[in-house]
Amino acid sequence: MLRTLIASLFALCCGVSYAGVLSKASVGGQVQQFLSDGKVTSCGITLYALEEVKSPSDVLSVFNGAFMVAGPAGGLMKGRLATVSASQILAGNFDPAMLRPVKTEMVWLKAQGAEATMLSPGQKVLPSDDPGYITYLTPLPALVAVLSAVFEETPIQIGMKASDGKFDIVLFGKVVMSDEDKAALAACLREWKSNLVEKAPAL
Repeated sequence: MLRTLIASLFALCCGVSYAGVLSKASVGGQVQQFLSDGKVTSCGITLYALEEVKSPSDVLSVFNGAFMVAGPAGGLMKGRLATVSASQILAGNFDPAMLRPVKTEMVWLKAQGAEATMLSPGQKVLPSDDPGYITYLTPLPALVAVLSAVFEETPIQIGMKASDGKFDIVLFGKVVMSDEDKAALAACLREWKSNLVEKAPAL
C-alpha cells in the first residue's frame, strides 16, 4: 500500500519516468563530421559502450550509436542495444560479428546535471538506414551537455530500452578519446558554429 502511494506521488510530481539499473562500462568515441558544399554542417561522435564484466557467465549489454549537433534547433540521436557473452570478452577473441542485436525501442544520452536526450516536439523515433538501429531528432541542450562532458572527462549515461523490456538498461562511464580526436572535434565545432552564424539572416 505504501509503495503504491509513493509511486503515485512520484508520478504526480515528476511526470513520466523510467527506471533502470546503472552499470559501469567502457565507453569510447570517434569524431564525426559532415560537409555540404565544402562547409561543415554538423559535428558529432560515434559512441560504443561495453558493460563491465563481473562474472564469466554474464551476458553483457553493448551500445553502438552516434549523435550529432546540426543546428540551433537540435541534432540527431542514433543507436541500438546488443548483447555479448562475457566469456567471449574474457577469452580475448571478440569480434563484432559476435554481437547479438536486440530490437530497440529507445536510446538516450545524459550528462551529469543535464537532461537526457529526448524527442523534439512533434517528432518520433524512426528506423535508421542501418538495420537494427533507431534514430530521432532531439533538442540541442542535452547534446551540448554531452559534448561538454567529453571535453571535461566526466561520466555520461547511455540508456537503452529493448522493445520487450520493462526497464531501461543504463551504462555509465567516461568517453575515452585521444587528445588529437578532441582537438579535431573542437575544430569541427568551431567551423560549424561559424557557418551557422554566416547563414543566420541579418537583423
